[in-house]
Amino acid sequence: MKIKKKIIVLSHACIKKINLSFFETLSKNKNYKIINIIPKYIYSGEKKVYPDFKKAPKNIIIIKKKLIFKSIRFFFFEKIYKEIEKYKPDYILVDNDVTSLQSLIIIFHSFFYRFKICYFCYENDVKNVFKIFSFKKLIKFMFINVICRLIAFKVFKIFCITNQIKDNYNSFGFERKTVLMPLGYNESIFKKKSTTKSSFFNIGYFGRINEKKGVHVLLKALKNVKIKNWRFYLDIDIIEDKSYYNYIFNFFNKNFSPNKLIKVKSDHFSIAKIMSKMHLVVIPSIYNEQYGRVIQESVASGSLVIGSKIGGIPEIIKDNELMFEPNNHNMLAKKINKLNSKEYYNSKRNSIFETIKRERTISAQIRVFTKQI
Repeated sequence: MKIKKKIIVLSHACIKKINLSFFETLSKNKNYKIINIIPKYIYSGEKKVYPDFKKAPKNIIIIKKKLIFKSIRFFFFEKIYKEIEKYKPDYILVDNDVTSLQSLIIIFHSFFYRFKICYFCYENDVKNVFKIFSFKKLIKFMFINVICRLIAFKVFKIFCITNQIKDNYNSFGFERKTVLMPLGYNESIFKKKSTTKSSFFNIGYFGRINEKKGVHVLLKALKNVKIKNWRFYLDIDIIEDKSYYNYIFNFFNKNFSPNKLIKVKSDHFSIAKIMSKMHLVVIPSIYNEQYGRVIQESVASGSLVIGSKIGGIPEIIKDNELMFEPNNHNMLAKKINKLNSKEYYNSKRNSIFETIKRERTISAQIRVFTKQI
């Protein structure tokens, strides 16, 4: 009988059940036993966010622990050694960057216990120091570089969800340890619906509300959109900056009819139903996005996606005609107006759907993971 590989997962992201989908699917493989340690709560601004589920998925052990500190770079789970001693894992998977405090604590414990350390990593901004110089970025780059060189011998694998992230870690000496593993969407939740879309042209934004997400860029673009009968769906589930939210809300009411705005608030499971109603979802970010999960989820639900050409977004969309320069609302408006052609719209939607279906599912993600672990 084959012995199961025991994996302890340290993940603040798994406070959301949707982020457990990967591990839930992996646990169905009889070769793995998953122990997932999640926070009792995390902070979004000053607001405490608690797990959005009560019952653990089948085949996964869920342990809720307190996080010490608030910042993602510095927070860590308290008394993690107790679970290491109890379960004696073969692997510990840290859902954080290699130079985070949580990572350094696990590396410390690895001198006393026998396990290999893996990472799901999202660091994609460090090399920007060579494009837009600042002393703060330079110091950050040098600090991360030194730490990485010191601890590299303790790192088994780093799973990178974009080539941009992989390239960042390769520059720190991890060339033989980085693995490209695109973030997958849950195929059982996000899928095309057979229902006919509304006669309105529904345009949606799904994600956190703060200035760097660029919702204002989208609203400025809508002033020049020539498509008739459009409506705008705004996800207000996570408002990180209330003053910015008030700004975009007032901007909309000043420039458009209020009945064109539909606010939606839903969890990550029921949001799939709303996404399936969209003709277009826009990712207007103006900062270096680490990845774009909303892209694959929206496309899988039957929508077309246009995104800004920044961070990991271009790697997912892979179509220059569906991307615009960050902060360029005029360029975005032109991209949207081209969708007036039904033939053009359908060809673009079908093309991106086939790409996402082939490359961005949880099944594809697990195939990569199981080849390494």
